[in-house]
Amino acid sequence: MELLRTVALAALASLLASCATSQGFDRLPPLRTAQSSELRINIAHYPSSARTAYAVTPGEIAIYEYRGRGWRSEILHTTVADDVLVAVADLQSLDGANLGCHVYDGDSVSIEASLSGERFSLHSANPDLCSMSGEDRATIRVNRVLNLIRALRGELILAPSP
Repeated sequence: MELLRTVALAALASLLASCATSQGFDRLPPLRTAQSSELRINIAHYPSSARTAYAVTPGEIAIYEYRGRGWRSEILHTTVADDVLVAVADLQSLDGANLGCHVYDGDSVSIEASLSGERFSLHSANPDLCSMSGEDRATIRVNRVLNLIRALRGELILAPSP
């Protein structure tokens, strides 16, 4: 009986450990306006509840994934982070924009950034699909930023250049 109890407790401890989650993207402190640069991208994958998010600072990309059971996170130390921050500057003129091309379901992308003390944010529905259709040049610019990160993970989505 004692052996059965020990095995059951070990199995329960293992189950609880597998359900433990790292800090989620939704628990990051608010974006600060500072002299340094920071980018946050939150992607909701509709119609599922899955989300992917990125927090980019000089030399580092934190990747957060939510698949219905809690957040998983990974931090990459890479010079690509600096390339992403340079590329996102091209989106600053889109501050407050709500981009899309009449494609439903798919991805909903929220971008918030602070670059050298200047904050901006925008939303883009399905930038990968809108980029492929060539309908919206602004979503092509959003997709270019996303593809810099996706390429690190082997998830590049090809789209025309603006």
